[in-house]
Amino acid sequence: VRRAGGYGAAVAAFALAVNLVVYQSAVLPQVTSFTAGREHSMVRWGRWFGEHTTENVTIATPDIGALGYYSQRRVLDLGGLVTPRMIPLLRHAPQEDVLARLAFSEFARPEFVVDRADSAYDLMRRSPWAACLQPIGRAELPNLGIARPGRVTYTFYRVDWRRFDELRRLP
Repeated sequence: VRRAGGYGAAVAAFALAVNLVVYQSAVLPQVTSFTAGREHSMVRWGRWFGEHTTENVTIATPDIGALGYYSQRRVLDLGGLVTPRMIPLLRHAPQEDVLARLAFSEFARPEFVVDRADSAYDLMRRSPWAACLQPIGRAELPNLGIARPGRVTYTFYRVDWRRFDELRRLP
């Protein structure tokens, strides 16, 4: 019986050591770079929106946390977590396509949209409504965490819905 207890303690110690190595080599560097990157991207832009927009503004964004918190503005969650009306759209197309088509225009008209892509101003290349988008800035994030490593770029746009409606009426 003593041997089994000793064996269990050894396995537990080994598992703990492996977890510590993984934490220090993989988790901690990702968390550290993500936190610093978030501060220089979405937190900074959240503060910008809070200082440069009126309280009734809505921002459509794929990542609502820091932007919504620091701007204190309404958000349209492109991922559908807090905007359930996005879910039917996301069942038929990826989030990037829903944004490019401004497919949410039937139920929401956010004054600003945020695109998350591999390169800046990518939405201007892939959206049929690029003429309705005015880029106002961009920010890079070194990674989105362990699940999505690799650099991403957020580009921020003002949406001209009047122009959108004009273009949509054209044959």
